[in-house]
Amino acid sequence: MFEFLKRLFSREGAATPKAPERAPPPRPAATAPAPASGQRLSDADRGEIVQQIRLLAAAGFDTREEIREAAEYFVASPAELPAPDRAWIAEEVGRAVADKRVMESGWPAATDFDRLDAVFDTLNDRGVIALHRAGTTQHEGQEEIAEAWRARSDPGRVVGYVFYHGQDVERVIETGELWLSYGAVEGSPETPQGVAAIVVAALARVGFNVAAPPNVDTRICIKGLAWRKRSPF
Repeated sequence: MFEFLKRLFSREGAATPKAPERAPPPRPAATAPAPASGQRLSDADRGEIVQQIRLLAAAGFDTREEIREAAEYFVASPAELPAPDRAWIAEEVGRAVADKRVMESGWPAATDFDRLDAVFDTLNDRGVIALHRAGTTQHEGQEEIAEAWRARSDPGRVVGYVFYHGQDVERVIETGELWLSYGAVEGSPETPQGVAAIVVAALARVGFNVAAPPNVDTRICIKGLAWRKRSPF
C-alpha cells in the first residue's frame, strides 16, 4: 500500500500538521490494559471511558451502538467485562446521547458543520475528493482518499483531495481549529498549492475564517469553528 500511495499522490500537500498529533477517540481496539477476566473496572478506567463516550457523542459520527461498542473495547473485550460494568457503560452512553440530543435541540438549522459539509459536496463535484473523518491518522486518511479515488466513476476528473481525520475532530472540539490535509493526485494539472487555493476559496465563500497555507508543508486551518454535528441517533 505504501508504494501504491507514493505513486498515487504527487507531492502530498501539508503532510505535517502545525499542532502535534493527539490520541484518537477509541475505536474497537484495546487502548488501555485490559482488566483480568471478571475484574470490575477501576475508578480510573471509568473516568477515561466516560471521557471517551462524551467525546464520541460530541463528534457526532457514531450511532449509539457504535459508541457503546467502542467504550466496551476501551479496556477489554466485551466478553471480559462483568455484566454490571457492561450495564454501567450502556447507562453512560444513554446519558451522553440524551445530553447530546438536548444540545442539538438548541442549535441553529444550519451549523458550521453543515456549511463545511456543503463545501465538501461542492469540492467533490469539482474533482477534489473531500472526506470527513478519514481514518484516525494522517496515513489512514491517505488510504481512504486512495480508496475513494478508485471508487469514483470519473477518476480522470479528480485533480486533488482534502480531508481531516479522527485526531483532527478531537482537536476541533477542544480548540475550535480544524486542520485539513490536501494534495494533488498524479497526473493532475493542479499543484498541491493549487488544490489548497481551490479549497480555501470554497471555504472563504461561505464565511469560514481560513487563509491559504504559507507553504506546502503546512495544512489548511479553519479557525473559530464551532463543532456542531448532529448525531445519527
